[in-house]
Amino acid sequence: MFFYTYIILLIILNIFLFLNIKTISLKLNIFDNPDKLLKIHKIKTPVLGGVFIYINILIYLTFFLLFQHEEGRDIFVSNKTFFNFFFFGTILFLIGIFDDKYKIKANSKLVFFALAIYISVLLDKNLVINSVKFSFIEKEFFLENFSIFFTVICILLFINAFNMFDGINCQTGCYSIFIFMIFLINGLDKFLVLSFIIPLLFFIIFNFKGKTFLGNSGSYMVPLLISYLSIISYNHKIFLADEVIFFLFFPGIDMLRLFIERIVNGRNPFDGDKNHIHHILLKKFGLFQTLFLTVGFKVVLYSIYLLSNINMVYFLFLIVLYYMTIYFSFKKKYEN
Repeated sequence: MFFYTYIILLIILNIFLFLNIKTISLKLNIFDNPDKLLKIHKIKTPVLGGVFIYINILIYLTFFLLFQHEEGRDIFVSNKTFFNFFFFGTILFLIGIFDDKYKIKANSKLVFFALAIYISVLLDKNLVINSVKFSFIEKEFFLENFSIFFTVICILLFINAFNMFDGINCQTGCYSIFIFMIFLINGLDKFLVLSFIIPLLFFIIFNFKGKTFLGNSGSYMVPLLISYLSIISYNHKIFLADEVIFFLFFPGIDMLRLFIERIVNGRNPFDGDKNHIHHILLKKFGLFQTLFLTVGFKVVLYSIYLLSNINMVYFLFLIVLYYMTIYFSFKKKYEN
């Protein structure tokens, strides 16, 4: 009964927040202005998706502190883990808010992110990836002294990949819900997971209508928290390494391709452009078809994986093949 009360309260909260986007955005003065180059929307748009998701997470954290429910203890095994989660998310949320309002240089953001992640990993050993275990190899690879560096790099890369994936309406919202549904299916704290999913559902509706964007506050904080939950789940043997790689992989492979192309062309790998896979596909298809090709296809693959005994390594291979096929198939048409 308490669970349903909590969910109803979250729904009411989000109805209030999203129906008051204009009022809240005017008070906070956080907008994304079109520049006709990288930002192709036509009007000044509030960037409150990340703010609203953060408010929902604060509600969950307050609930956890007050009631100390048992499901949360699977993730927050100690008070240190709990406060590190709060600190971790808040720091990147605040960096994102500042970046949304005043714009921070890419190199400066990289330093801030790396420092915040490094401190959090040092503070909480539960967040450290000490070994890598794949489903298709019996041997477990222990990282030893390399573990902290490896953990920081993994989180940093995914934050950048997710941020670069946030290029068209609804894409990061749908992708994030896909990830959190995987967490839910695999038994992670349903209070916490639904505290992400519910605001994301509202966000997708309003994002589709062009009434709000996720903003840097969201596109830094959400992948950070996905990384956090992925590592905690992996360390609790809920997932193997190849499973984690699978559901984080599509933004990652697009980032790798963009970095290589930019470096080969003598550009800063962190410079923005409209050469992302979603831009290429959107040139040929509509929004719904593009979302299916970038997110929906992975949902289909993961569903097949859950219902079959096929090893995950084949799905990873298929994702790479699929990405390269759609990229090379539509790249020339995009350039024309």
